[in-house]
Amino acid sequence: MVADEVRTLAGKTQTSADEIEKMIAQLQGAAQSGASVIQSSGELSSNALESANETRQTFGNIVAAFDKIRARANAISEAVEEQTQVSERINNKMDSIRSLSNENAQAAHDLTDMSQSYIDVAERLRNINNSRGL
Repeated sequence: MVADEVRTLAGKTQTSADEIEKMIAQLQGAAQSGASVIQSSGELSSNALESANETRQTFGNIVAAFDKIRARANAISEAVEEQTQVSERINNKMDSIRSLSNENAQAAHDLTDMSQSYIDVAERLRNINNSRGL
């Protein structure tokens, strides 16, 4: 009877040991899976950080490009303003030249009329002198 109980107890001990071994194997598997998940998470986090840094760098480049574009647009705007002012000055000078040309044309016309008047006077004086016999 004692031997039967020892055998029964030994069987239960063996069964318990087998169950404990299975539990340990399951715990080791779970620990291994957890370690793999942690490692994968670390790699994903590292990749995400690298992507975030690359994105930050890209946005920095975009901002720098926009700053250059804004500076060029301002320079173009200033050049257009200067060209507009120069064009206005040229138009004003052209108006002055046109006005002076018109005045010169009128003066030339007036001189032509006066010259014709002098020619007419000279012709009359010649006729008077010729009629007097001088």
